[in-house]
Amino acid sequence: MTQEHRVVTPSPVQLNGMNFWRVEVWLKPTVCDAVGETVSAAIAEMGLPRPDAVRCALVYRLAGRSTKAQIEKAVSRSLANPLIHRFLVSEAHP
Repeated sequence: MTQEHRVVTPSPVQLNGMNFWRVEVWLKPTVCDAVGETVSAAIAEMGLPRPDAVRCALVYRLAGRSTKAQIEKAVSRSLANPLIHRFLVSEAHP
């Protein structure tokens, strides 16, 4: 697995007027979640009660001068495949 990320800390002046969003991208319930199944099996192997369900999601935090509708449109075109994903956009705090 490869993962890249970048943390940018803007100054308070740059944050003025920005909106902050939290985006959760989940596999639809009808799609096999291999990561969730692996986590569930690992929990059981540790001797703990196996959970009824474990699902894995990707979470993004976005900042900008975009509306919720604009973020939803961008997510549906770039971060989520509507055939296999569902997503939730909610307001976040800086």
